[in-house]
This record gives sequence, C-alpha cells and structure tokens, in this order.
Amino acid sequence: MARTTLIPGLLCVCAFVSGVIGAPPEQTLVSPPVKLPRGLVETDDPGAQWIHAWDAAACFVGERNSGSELSGVAWTEFDASDAFEIGRRVIDRRNAEHWVWLGVTMLIAGDERLAERAFTPARKADASLAAPIETAIELHARGEDPWGAFEADEESESGSGPGFERPRRGVREGYLRQEETRETHTWAPIDPSDIPALTEAVKAKCRQFQEQAGVSLTLFETDRFLFYSDLSAGENRKWTRELDRMYDTLLRTLEIPAGTPMFMGKCPVFVFRERADFIGFERDVFGVNAVNAAGLNHQRAGETFTVFFKSDNDVSFNSVLIHETVHAFMYRYRAAYPLPTWANEGLADYIAGHLTAYSPEPRDHWQHARNFVAGGGDPAEIMGQTYLNGGWFDENSYPVSHMLVRFMLKHKPRSFKEWIDDIKSGKDWEASLEARFNVEPQRLAEGFKQDIMSERGYSPIK
Repeated sequence: MARTTLIPGLLCVCAFVSGVIGAPPEQTLVSPPVKLPRGLVETDDPGAQWIHAWDAAACFVGERNSGSELSGVAWTEFDASDAFEIGRRVIDRRNAEHWVWLGVTMLIAGDERLAERAFTPARKADASLAAPIETAIELHARGEDPWGAFEADEESESGSGPGFERPRRGVREGYLRQEETRETHTWAPIDPSDIPALTEAVKAKCRQFQEQAGVSLTLFETDRFLFYSDLSAGENRKWTRELDRMYDTLLRTLEIPAGTPMFMGKCPVFVFRERADFIGFERDVFGVNAVNAAGLNHQRAGETFTVFFKSDNDVSFNSVLIHETVHAFMYRYRAAYPLPTWANEGLADYIAGHLTAYSPEPRDHWQHARNFVAGGGDPAEIMGQTYLNGGWFDENSYPVSHMLVRFMLKHKPRSFKEWIDDIKSGKDWEASLEARFNVEPQRLAEGFKQDIMSERGYSPIK
C-alpha cells in the first residue's frame, strides 16, 4: 500500500521501478561522475547536475566535486528515451547484467526498440543470456513480469543460469506498499472529548521521531491532520486542503457522520523536500530502507504514520499523498480487518484519481485495463493476488484493480459501501461479494470485462 516514487515521478506505468536486487547492485558508483543532459533535471542548485551513483530506482546527482550532497532523481522522472541515454552513460558497459537491467526497464516502459538496443550488447557480453532475454520479451508480450525470465532455477543442483532475483514485490510506479497489517479486531469508539489528549500523545511521539532522525520540521495543524514538513507555509496549506478533500470524500462514500473521530487524535503526515532526509527518517525511525520509495504508510496498534518525499511534480505528489492517506483512513475505518489487496489498492487509486486535478492516471489505467481484457487477460487472477502470498503485483495489478473498483461504484455504490462494511466486520470478502452483488469473483470479472469493452472511452463517475 504505499506507493514509492522513486521520486514520485509516476510518468510511466510501472516503468523504471524495477527494484532490481540481482542486477544491478543496490547502488553503483559512477567514477568519474557523468553530467546530466542539459535541462533534464531542475534543482535548487544549478551546479548539481552530475551523477555520482545509481541503482535500479534512481540516479543520484550533486555538484561535480565528490564531496557534494546527493539527491535522488527517479528514473520515472525521465521519459524512456532520456532514461535510456542516461542509463547507457552510467552503467558498466562490460557488465551484461547492467545491460539486461536497462533492457527490461525499457521493455516495461513500453519501448521495445530501446529494449532491443540494450539486449543486443547483453547477448554479446554473455551468450547464456540470449534465451532468458527472449523469454523476457515473450513474458512481457503476454502481460507478465519479464523479470521472471531471469530467476534462478531453485531446483537446479548446479545453480546454473543467470540467477537474477526478481524485483522486490510491493514496488509500483515508484511506490512501496504500506506495511502489511495482520490485525483483526474492531476499533473502540473514540470519545470526541479525548481527542485533545490523544493528539498531544501523537505529537509527543512525532517529536521523538524527529529527535531520532535528527530533523526539525514545522507543524501545520488542521482539524484532522498533523502535517510536519520543511515546505513553505503556502505549500502546507495547499496539501492539507487536499488531505481534507480526501477525508470528506471518504466520509461521504462510506456514509460516515461528519463529526465521527477516525484517528487516535489527529493523523500525522511527514513530508520532506530532500530525498536524503526522507530516506534517513525512514531508516532511523521505522528501520525501513526507503531508497526505492517516495511514500510509506506505517500502521501499528491503531496508530498510523505516513511519510513522503515531495517531488517537483505536483500532480504526481498529489496523487501519492491522497493514495497513501486513503490507506491510513481505511486502516482506522471501523476495524483493522483489511480489504482484499486488489480492493485496498484499487480504492486508493480511485480516490486519488478522482481528486487529483489533471492526473492522467484514471484514463491511463482505463486504457491499460481495457487492453488487458482485450488481450485475453482475466481480472479474476488480479483479484487472487495478495501481499501475503507474494502474488501482488504485476504491471496489470494496479490498473485493473482501479477499474474494478470504478466498475463496482459505477453500478452499485451502495452495495460497495455495504461490502466494505461487511469486510470490516470480519466477514469473508468473497462471501460478502455474493451477498451484496449477487456474484462470485469470476462472474464479477466477466461483468467487468463486458462493461469496459462496451465503453468508448474513459469517463469519471458522476
């Protein structure tokens, strides 16, 4: 549930986020540093245009001297051709695995021509890669994860084969999912008179977090949120308004009385302008390696803390801000019983797309899901993916889940709310689906397929 923008670039669906562990290493130094092509990255320091390191998620730029402070720039911040050119400059061209990483990254980005330009030197450097590369291309053409072609054969006694490790589950378009909660209990009602004391307790914990991480953030407090950031006052007002819109939308969707307390006090949100500060905070406070992240939602014993890196792309940041805070809200809605993974992520995407002005994601997801269906894809398989079974996610998971939620809200919004309430009461989601929608998952999938193929184009729900 957290989505990480390897610096929230969300420009390409699932593209450059292959959190590759087998190839390349977590971080590779670039010596001497390589200068970015002119105008590709805007920074506060015009001299900070030199790449000193890179990994599968981002390149790290600073001034030319080796002692400069580095900032991460996600591969998602570039279009495919620019990412390819930069990647070609920073990789070790003698390293076949580096070429494979670049090729698969281009493949997922949807540029087969650039993918082939990377695969060609990979084959030349290591002839044993020819077969898995072809398999990767075939997997991608079928809508499957091309990294599956490079996994080591666990049953092979000799351990032969390239043995690349599949990119870590939970990363999508630059976003890591939230920590999985296994709590299964109903929240006790919160007395409004207890809100001030609960809020002070949350503030004390947030002060402790900042001390642990060695940072000092400004608190911008609203009726519902504790917004800690190093942004300007104007930005704080802007983003807390967006959070309030999200909150009000969920109250209406779930038919919750306006004055009902949802959080244990107020909901804390941390936003950092510098990526390094965000990574350090996650490491020091939550013990999380957030190198491949831009937003994380933490849920623990009724408390929820959401932490972000603020990219320069306001549309992308707005989307991830809402998406992650929807997860925080839904964690506190009625009970800790979790929604099925596809509905949890689909609802967060739906609300984010609904509220983020100029977001291309709803239309892009509609087209992706329609292509998935037209190509013979089965939405029921997406419904079978979960965090815990390791099935979540592939390149189709988020678009299809988003559109499945839209489909349910489009036709039976009241039943959708009742279905969520059933799950939050501890009922099995499939049994409740039959009770509320009179379908089982496969029939829901078939109805969805017919509906999306009958639409001439994407349109928001009125």
